[in-house]
Amino acid sequence: MRLQQRAWRFRRKTRFIHYDKLQPYTHYVISVSAVNIYQGHEYQGKGIDEELQTYPEAPEAYQGHEYQGKGIDEELQTYPEAPEAVQDLNADCTSEQNVIILRWKPPLRTYGIIQGYNIAIVGKKKQMPDLHRTVNVGAGLSCLKGSCSFELHKVKAEYSYVITVRAKNKDMSEFGAVKEIAEKCLVPAGVPPKPKKNLVIESDAPRSASLDNHHQITFGFWNDTFSDLGGDIIDYEVLLSQDVNIDSRTRCSTCGKVHIHGFISCYIASPEYWNPFRSNSSNDAMNCVRDDGFVRCTLGVVKHCSTYDRCNGPLKSGTTYRMVLRAYTAAGFEDTEPISFVTA
Repeated sequence: MRLQQRAWRFRRKTRFIHYDKLQPYTHYVISVSAVNIYQGHEYQGKGIDEELQTYPEAPEAYQGHEYQGKGIDEELQTYPEAPEAVQDLNADCTSEQNVIILRWKPPLRTYGIIQGYNIAIVGKKKQMPDLHRTVNVGAGLSCLKGSCSFELHKVKAEYSYVITVRAKNKDMSEFGAVKEIAEKCLVPAGVPPKPKKNLVIESDAPRSASLDNHHQITFGFWNDTFSDLGGDIIDYEVLLSQDVNIDSRTRCSTCGKVHIHGFISCYIASPEYWNPFRSNSSNDAMNCVRDDGFVRCTLGVVKHCSTYDRCNGPLKSGTTYRMVLRAYTAAGFEDTEPISFVTA
């Protein structure tokens, strides 16, 4: 950048010159030279001796011309300032489960050396408190050949995220201008992660006279057995079987159908759309009792089951059962590890 040339006339005074509107964090070279005036003409040189009427020295002929000597060169460096906003910020919120992929370009005018970037996301969902998350990343880790990217993992599903990115210069405490993506990044539901806790088999429940010798088993689980990272846990299912290989690929029938046979294959003991943590889960066929974030339920409550309907029917005496708890989100399901119990 070339500064405008300026000239002043003064005699034996200290002169201060002020340049404004310089670019931040820019190297400038300033050249200063002196010009003398004699008989209406300007000449560069050492000066004028009025008594001897000598002419000032000049490198070339002077008549009718102005000459400038070598002068003095001075270097200066302006301080950095906060950079402008990043360019072309966009977010991919759907390609990978619970991941937001951000891409952007550095600011057009950096006003310094970009040291890193501040990424902030705010998740919004109706009737839920906002989720806040902030990450600082170095420019060397996120940018290559003029393009930058960063992946945010374990982002909670079914939230709409407001995303901001700001650049930060070296030797600066403040961040640059904000670039925002507002209310456009909706992370879709995914299947629940693997459960963090196991089912609890508590004991044989007390026998009921109305159930004769049919056994009941009490089990329990916490409301955070499955994380809601993939979205709200909508429903649960309780699967029972004698089969040691029960897993997500097992096809399950009804209690009434499987108990006709000697070997009890997989059946679903819980009602449809069952969630004992809902506030309106009254008249529960699983006889569940909630205690804060823990729920206790009973297997084998119903004495007679139809062939076609789901039913929490009686358990067979002297039988080893394997039980699985299955949790559903809007996108799919995940199972606990099978747990075994034996009826008396």
